Amino acid sequence: MKHLLLRAALLAAIVASPAIPARADNPLGKLGDIISGLTSKEDFDISSLQGTWAYTSPAVTLKSGNVAGKIGGTAASAAVESKIAPYFKRLGLDKTKITFDAEGGFSIDVCGRAVKGTVERPDSADTADGTLIFNFGKSKIGRVTTHVTKSATGDLTVTFDASKFVEIVQKVASVSGNSSLQTLSKMLSSYDGIYVGARLKKQK
Repeated sequence: MKHLLLRAALLAAIVASPAIPARADNPLGKLGDIISGLTSKEDFDISSLQGTWAYTSPAVTLKSGNVAGKIGGTAASAAVESKIAPYFKRLGLDKTKITFDAEGGFSIDVCGRAVKGTVERPDSADTADGTLIFNFGKSKIGRVTTHVTKSATGDLTVTFDASKFVEIVQKVASVSGNSSLQTLSKMLSSYDGIYVGARLKKQK
């Protein structure tokens, strides 16, 4: 009951507040991110991803099995997202786009370089788990376990294990040795059990 009351209070705060874009220095925007995290869907069909999705912000996700845990985890995630956002921009990751086709194929465009592959659910995964496998085809990246959610506002969040995320950026964007990537990698390594990636909005 306490969890339900807390969730209702947070939702009421958003409804009562004027529409303000989510930004690192905007507490109301960050509260909106927390509510979005609480209402994200993980039980969707891969076919519903069809289309092109464009980057809107970094995304950091943590898994937790209860509402209180999700509130704390999402608030912590928002703080990390604010810290890593400048490095995403310096690396050109703010121009990232992901396109999915009806057959489960994908193309990720990072810094003007594209890598293609296929996406599938692991045989052992529940459809409500949000876990997908990104198979990067002929590239050396291989098969990568990914956490994907769709929010009530239509955002798509795609995140990878932090160390795997850095590896993907190195290989796809060809920025190995870049000082911004090295700093980002060191920063991410200081956090345990996080997934890092992007929050995206579907293009019309």
